[in-house]
Amino acid sequence: MRDFTFAAYRELISSLEGNRYKFYTFEQFLNEHPSRSVILRHDVDEQPDQAILLAEFENSRSITASYHIRVFPVKKSNYIKFIKRIVELGHEIAYHYEDLTRTLSSAGRMKSLKFRELVLLKGIEKAKSSFISNLNWLREYYPVKVISMHGTPLSDIDNRILWDHMSYRELGVICEPYLDINYAEVLYLTDTGRRWDAFLSNRRDRILNKPEVTNNAFTSNKTILTTDGLHTTFNLINKIQSGLMPEKIIINTHPQRWTDTKIQWLVEYIGQNFRNFIKSILFRWSVFI
Repeated sequence: MRDFTFAAYRELISSLEGNRYKFYTFEQFLNEHPSRSVILRHDVDEQPDQAILLAEFENSRSITASYHIRVFPVKKSNYIKFIKRIVELGHEIAYHYEDLTRTLSSAGRMKSLKFRELVLLKGIEKAKSSFISNLNWLREYYPVKVISMHGTPLSDIDNRILWDHMSYRELGVICEPYLDINYAEVLYLTDTGRRWDAFLSNRRDRILNKPEVTNNAFTSNKTILTTDGLHTTFNLINKIQSGLMPEKIIINTHPQRWTDTKIQWLVEYIGQNFRNFIKSILFRWSVFI
């Protein structure tokens, strides 16, 4: 079986169900503090029709997931039907924000540090307005309480810088997963880079200030909080079935990567390998702000 197909995703879900994991949204997780839990997070960066296929499958298994939506001003009208359908299927909607990156683009990349600082400060106010506008637009279709940063690998700007200048909690947001989850207890897995153990090809989708793992960090000394040995989805499935996964997991997928259509699968495979190469260079040599 090829990796990153719907068939592989279905097998992943079955392995979690078979090992007594329950599925939660971020809001449910924070309110209920469950044990043996999985949050299925889907970053809908593009191709929302692919997200619908996942949402319908999960609904058929009585699973509630968290769908993180990028907001493109020119595509808002086209996205409404997809958002409504995901909500209709009972899933959580979150705002996958990139307002600071879009406001600043790459302005000042080759300029002096002083110039870049001025550009950043000028862009903050514009980004605040953009964030609030997009959040309110999404709230016309779902009471959004969760947000997550979208990582733009070709930008020097980390969108989380915005929270140094404003409070998302004052806007009724209860969770930014990169900032509000205790990763001493929760294993974060992402398919960024089209693999589960990406490092050099994963520039933004990573945990900041990840705590040191100790032997006493988990309920069982058999469990692990690492992506070592989890290169493929099948590695992940085997680890789940072996009972060596921690009690709490976040699994972040990008729906456009998962398809049973051979041509689409091949295009994504080739394109992602090329992007991984470029991102690995950027990760080694770029300057983070």
